[in-house]
Amino acid sequence: MARETVVAVDGLRGGRLSIASMPSQVVSPLTGLLAAFVDRYPGVQVGVRAAARPDDVREALRRGDAEIGVVATGGTAEALADLDRLPLEVQSFVLVARDDALLPPGLDDLRMSDLRGLPLIAGQPGTGMRRVADAIVAATDCRIAVEIEHREGLLPLVLSGVGVAVVADSWRPLADAVGLQVRRLAVEDRLDVALVWQRHRLGPAPAAFVAVAGGTDGPASGTSAAP
Repeated sequence: MARETVVAVDGLRGGRLSIASMPSQVVSPLTGLLAAFVDRYPGVQVGVRAAARPDDVREALRRGDAEIGVVATGGTAEALADLDRLPLEVQSFVLVARDDALLPPGLDDLRMSDLRGLPLIAGQPGTGMRRVADAIVAATDCRIAVEIEHREGLLPLVLSGVGVAVVADSWRPLADAVGLQVRRLAVEDRLDVALVWQRHRLGPAPAAFVAVAGGTDGPASGTSAAP
């Protein structure tokens, strides 16, 4: 069976790959992984579905709605212990503001004790971003002004002057591109980002994606396999 999977991946010319990803991890690292995968396997159609929390990714895999998941967990992944896993990167958290006037002066990392009276834009409960935002509220006089599930609205809300946003540092390139101020938060909380999949259920297309993500894909085969 293992040999058949390798042969199928080597000749992958078509088919479909379904991925469930948490929103911030679509920004990074999934975008880069998809670019590498599509470059190598242009005939494979890829579908990406949204999953707000690690448990949502797990459920999508269990139901068969996705073959690969991209998750970010806060250092513990007991709920995902029954899944195979490929670690990708560790992400920290940053505070994004429309201008410097909203943030304490200096270029160093921001400590929670540095923050005063800020209106925060936060993700929904159960996410790493919300966990850090709640910790800031508990330790300071900052408040949550907007709780938003649609993370594509985070940066527009910051640009509109609604408040500052706590986000994973995967958002930094986008924030920089639209001229926002980004400062790293000096908090211990981190996100461990990984690919996950159901054990014994890795077909040719998802196997090829894992190989690309892990840097283990070899040179393209000269022969073609049926899609």
